[in-house]
Amino acid sequence: MPLGFDRFYRDGRIMPIEEWLPEEGEKEIAVVADRFVFRPGEKKRVLDSVELAFRFGSGRLEVWMPPDGHHAFSSRLECAFCQIAYSAPLPNLFSFNSPIGACDACRGFGRTIGIDLDLIIPERSLSLADGAIKPFGRKADGRMEFDDLAEFCRRQKIPLDKPFQDLAPAQQQAIIAGTSSYYGIEGYFRWLENRTYKMHVRVFLSRYRSYDVCPRCNGTRFKTKPCSTAWRDSPSPMFMR
Repeated sequence: MPLGFDRFYRDGRIMPIEEWLPEEGEKEIAVVADRFVFRPGEKKRVLDSVELAFRFGSGRLEVWMPPDGHHAFSSRLECAFCQIAYSAPLPNLFSFNSPIGACDACRGFGRTIGIDLDLIIPERSLSLADGAIKPFGRKADGRMEFDDLAEFCRRQKIPLDKPFQDLAPAQQQAIIAGTSSYYGIEGYFRWLENRTYKMHVRVFLSRYRSYDVCPRCNGTRFKTKPCSTAWRDSPSPMFMR
């Protein structure tokens, strides 16, 4: 057999590896490295088997002892049972001033910059035509953003002369978040974010921005889970029984 292993463990049974057939969703096979009885004279054999299992199990090992004893071990920086792997504890991991330790969402500032809908739509009692969406202006202003909005509303049968607060929730959401055929308020501001090299764009954005506590780190500035998922692609663990 490959590498000399000829047995595997499944559902409390040790079976010849020739009988192994992958089950639905099965991503790894529990290969049996050795079976023995714990005795003082077996110390060298136990150590040799442990070393063998760690070597071919990529640092993972499980020991099964009848009837229900089960112990998992790992030589890597991970939880042996849940297999959550962690990065090496470098000093920078504990500093929000370093890209290694800083929250990816807020980049270590503890707050995120977004758009404030209360500033963008300050008077929801106004209709779209009367300028409910402040940065898009009124119908009389003739701005391109309003023309695009009006065309979208015409296709979706959304009234321009009805107070924004009285529009159906789905209609309000389509205007705010946009659709596949219309950029919406959020898409418009994402487009502006790519043009912040222009001074007047930065000034314009500052009127409608909000600074909120980062939802990912809750203001702590640190990465919440400095871990790796590399273990998921590693070879199957070796088992001893």
